[in-house]
Amino acid sequence: MLVRQATPNLTPDLKAKLSRSVSDMEEAARSGDREAFLAADDIFHDTLYQAAGNGRAKQIISSVNGQWRWIRVGLMGLLGGMSQAADEHRTILEAALSGDPEGAAISMHENISRVKRYLLSVLNNLAVPFAETMQRR
Repeated sequence: MLVRQATPNLTPDLKAKLSRSVSDMEEAARSGDREAFLAADDIFHDTLYQAAGNGRAKQIISSVNGQWRWIRVGLMGLLGGMSQAADEHRTILEAALSGDPEGAAISMHENISRVKRYLLSVLNNLAVPFAETMQRR
């Protein structure tokens, strides 16, 4: 929803900021710098919130993201996560810059769905078995 709202409102300055953030994500992925990747990711999403003019959504999502930030830092380095996420953000960016809010929304949905599937896999394959093992002790 946010990227659909943001796309038609992207000014040249906001487009440049989005482009820089994706380039920074790509560089961080190449160098394996998780903190730099997440900082660039935050700028990307903050810029979309700004363009969408939806401060309430930013507040809610920032609160949720802040609660699992360290999990994100740890997971980002696994299985090429940063490179894949950078590629997905590049696809979102290209759709938004071309004025295609529906294409940007579809790409954003695919990114969020992949992250959700990955997090559920981690929970099911690592966290739940670990918790069960600890309860038996």
